Formats: sequence, C-alpha cells, structure tokens
Amino acid sequence: MWADQESKIDFVNYEETSELIYELVTNSSLRPVSIGIFGGWGAGKSTLLSLTKAHISNSKEFVLVDFDAWLYQDFDDARSALLEIVSTSLLAEAKSSQKAIDKAKSIFKRVNKLRVLGLLAEGGAALLGAPAFGALNKGIASLGTIVSGDGTEQDVDAVQSAVSGTGKTVASLIGPEQQVVPTEEITEFRAEFAALLKEMNKTLVVCVDNLDRCLPRNAIQTLEAIRLVLFMPNTAFIVAADEDMIRLAVSEHYNTNQSRLVSDYLDKLIQVPVYVPQLGVAEVTTYTFALLCTAAQISEPVTKQVVASLQDSLRGLWKKPLMSANEILSQKQIATQATDTEITEIRNAYTLASRLAPMLTASRRISGNPRIIKRLLNTVWMRARIAQKRKMPHEIDKALLAKISLFERCSSAKAVSELYRLINEADDGKPEAISLLEKKKKLTKSDLPSGWEDIEFIESWLELEPKLSNVDLRAVAYLARETLPMMVAIEGLSAKAEKCLLVLAKSTKISSPSLKTAIADIPSEESSLVMDALINELRKTTSWTTSPSGFAGAIALARSSTEGGKLLKNFLMSLKEIPKWMSIQIKDDPWW
Repeated sequence: MWADQESKIDFVNYEETSELIYELVTNSSLRPVSIGIFGGWGAGKSTLLSLTKAHISNSKEFVLVDFDAWLYQDFDDARSALLEIVSTSLLAEAKSSQKAIDKAKSIFKRVNKLRVLGLLAEGGAALLGAPAFGALNKGIASLGTIVSGDGTEQDVDAVQSAVSGTGKTVASLIGPEQQVVPTEEITEFRAEFAALLKEMNKTLVVCVDNLDRCLPRNAIQTLEAIRLVLFMPNTAFIVAADEDMIRLAVSEHYNTNQSRLVSDYLDKLIQVPVYVPQLGVAEVTTYTFALLCTAAQISEPVTKQVVASLQDSLRGLWKKPLMSANEILSQKQIATQATDTEITEIRNAYTLASRLAPMLTASRRISGNPRIIKRLLNTVWMRARIAQKRKMPHEIDKALLAKISLFERCSSAKAVSELYRLINEADDGKPEAISLLEKKKKLTKSDLPSGWEDIEFIESWLELEPKLSNVDLRAVAYLARETLPMMVAIEGLSAKAEKCLLVLAKSTKISSPSLKTAIADIPSEESSLVMDALINELRKTTSWTTSPSGFAGAIALARSSTEGGKLLKNFLMSLKEIPKWMSIQIKDDPWW
C-alpha cells in the first residue's frame, strides 16, 4: 500500500514544472517574487512543491524555510508562527559574521514583540492593523521586557497567560515612555530584516503548504505574515494551495461577497500563478504503473530504471506515443538487471495500468487525480491481502479487484448496491444480467439494471479485462462488504465541496442563508458527488415521519443541479412510500 502524502519521486514528469519554478526563484531580476502553486484536492501540489524544494536545498545561495500551515492550525497566532520559524531559520544560518548574528538575534526579539501585539489584538485588530491591545492583570514585567526589545519566549508565554478581562490595555499598563506604534514597529522590522539578508548575502525562500486546509482565520493570518515579509529584497515565497479555497477563506474572513475584492486579495499577493498540470492518459498510465511497480517484487534499481524510462518517454510525447512494456524491457540496463520474476511483474503492472488509465482519466469522479488513484489502488491491495489470508480462489486477482473497485468509485451508491444485489441473488455468483450486458455491442438505458445510468462508463467498464461472465463474484462481494465501511463517503471531494457538504448534511431549513451560500459554492462538477454523499447519509434514516437532518440540503441541491435532482429522485423512489410531509414539500419541484 502507499502512504497518502506527497511523493518524493516524480512519477508524472512534474520535474519540468518544478524546474521552471526554480528558475523563477533563482532569477535575481525577478526578486522579490511570490509564486502560487494552485490545484484542487489531491492534484499534486505538495509533490510539486517537494520537488521544487529539492532543487532549492541544493544551493548555498538560499535560506529555505518550510512552513506547513496546517500544523499550526491551533497555534495562538498563525502570523507569529510563520515569523518565528523564519527568524529562527535566519538565526541558524547567520554564521558569516558576528554582525549578522547580532542582527538575527535582534530580529528574533522583535518578532516576540510583534507576537504580543498580535496575540493581544482585540475586536479583530490584526498585526497590520490598529493598536487595540488586550488586557492584563499580571506579567507586566515580562511585557515591559518584550517592548524594550529584550524579551524571550518565556516572557511571551508569561504575557499570554496574563490575559484577563480587566478592561485595561497594554498601552495603559506599560507607561507613556514605552509606548509603541505598530506601524513603526513593522517598518523597523522590515528594515532590520532587509539589512540582515544583505549582510548574509542570502535569498530567503519560504515554502508554505496546506494553507487551504486551515480555517479561514488561520489562512488569512498566514497570508498577512507573508505580506509583512514579502516584497523585500532577496525574498521569495512559494505558496501551494487550492485557489478557490483561499478565495472562500478571504470572503468568509472579511465577510464580503464582492468578487472583485476577493479576487484582488490573492492576485495582489501572488505574482506568478503556476497550475499543477492536468494528467492525461499517458501520465495516468505512468503514475499507476509506477505505483504498482513500487509495491511489486521488483528491486529498487530496476524500478528506478523503469520509471526513468517512462519519464523520458513522457517528455517526448509530442513526437511519439508512450513506451510499451516491450520497449521498456528491451532496454539494455533493464534487460540485464531484471530477473524473470521481475519481468513478469513489470508486464502485469503495465497491462493493468494501461487498461485502467483511460477510465481513471475520463471518469468525472476521478479525472486523473493522483490521490484518488492512490486510494483506489490501496483499496485493491487491502482486499487482495484479505483474499490471500483467507485462501480465497486464485481467480480473485488484482485486475478483478481493480475493476470492481473502479465501479464503486465511478458509480452512484444505488448502482453499487444493485451490483452486489445481483451478485448475491445469483445462485452461482454469476449474474445473468452482467453476462447479457457483456454480449451487447451497444447499450441503451433499458438494458441497464436499476441505478446504472452512465451508459458511456458502463460500456467502457464492461470492456475492461477481465470479463465477468464466467466468474463467481461472491468472494469479491464479500471482500467489498468487509472493506467498504472503511472507505470515507466524502473521499474524492475537493476541500471546498467537502466543506459545503458538511453544511448541507446538518441543514434542517431550506431557507437557511448558510445553506444557500453552500449550494452556490459547490463546484458544478462535484454536485453529483455531494448528492451521493448526502444520499448515503439519508439511507441511514430509520423513520421518515419527520424530515431528517440533511434532507433540506438534498432538496436545495436537487433544485440547483439537474444531475443531483435525478440522483435524489431515484433514491426517493426506492422508499416504500413517500410521506405526506415530503410529498407536500417537493410536489411542485421540476426535478421531482
């Protein structure tokens, strides 16, 4: 199985894009520069960022700071967290002269001061905003030390623990001779920062990841900290995030729906947007094949040679097709190193990958998304291991399990339930309906079992090897029953759609403003996925005497999405009867 995290190995030729980003960073005429790596959930933003960092870390010209925004989700102030990590990194790198070390220490102390100003901000006053400081009932000595510029981490903690509701402000407690003006502090901070980088003759490169996983407040605070350091000489920021999620965070944090303001915020912060390349069939074939090879009984040197060959082939797709398994195995280095067992494993992996790739790419529920592909293969491997441990028939191989798992991923919950009903009701585990479908060259809707509506997908799926006509599928159905509860209902949704789903699932009133906002925010291509997840929750309803939580959300989504309306109608038609309250509520809806 494969870890659900960024890859350290480039399986899909992201290397070219990472090299372009590195060239932007190293071009001194472009600095200061801010670069955004944008892409949806699981598209490969972190992997692309990881490859870029590998280039940067090899050069002594840079001070590389790695900041995972999600790790500091519960930090007292996300702005302070980023500034502290940056100042700590600079202090560690300031070895060239005592002057540089002194400047680095001064910046570190100044960050503590700014941290207190940020920690004690009231009424939404931010680090870059008005001096509305919090109240204290003790810790005055520590506060005075910090304001004078000599504060330590312990002093910051002492001030933080001293916050109470006395109503007094920091300004009234520290005395007029120690008064500070935030704008002046920020100006001095930036001046010292620029002087230190000049003294060190280094370029600061800050890589920020997982910003779109944070709550809006934390995401905006991190962006504010970036803005504080940004646009100073010898600095570069690389931010990996879902662009839509950040815009949503801006909208929520500043309580505005003005698209111009929301768009301008990120556009002014990010100078160069770089979008994660969309994977085509060749890239998905390579990615799936590489994953299969790393899990098979193939030595690391052979695996590296095989993957390198495919990477070279991807770069030359403009002039010839992707290499075949025979072309890969015919290369001298691979042919002389690979054993007979490894050659067989490579052929099997390539065959499975090339068969799955077109559907993994074309399916609207997968769309070549690397994370979804990895999770699907993890499901296959998990089931294969269970089959092996329980000594199930050898016919239950990975190709068959992959075909069934693909159906689960790309079909509605109703279609999946119908598939397993057909299998369980067949005496020999060989559904006649599937056998008849495989014999037809062209399908119509009337040919399909209940809930099987996507004719294009079904036709492609039936063509996928192995054929199912003469296979006892009871063991496959058993494995699905054993492992399906482990699969997350909202798996595959973008972070934005997932957030909207949670609002819909809790909704009880169609007129709710938050429900209307969530419906409007659902990406159109994910509306059917959200509806599927809602229906999965509604299936758990044991009594329909009253409207369950989430039903209002389902109705609202059905009214805004044609596909969603079809899915909800099919589900409601499967109920034994339509309650009177429900009939009144939906009787005039076009989808019904």
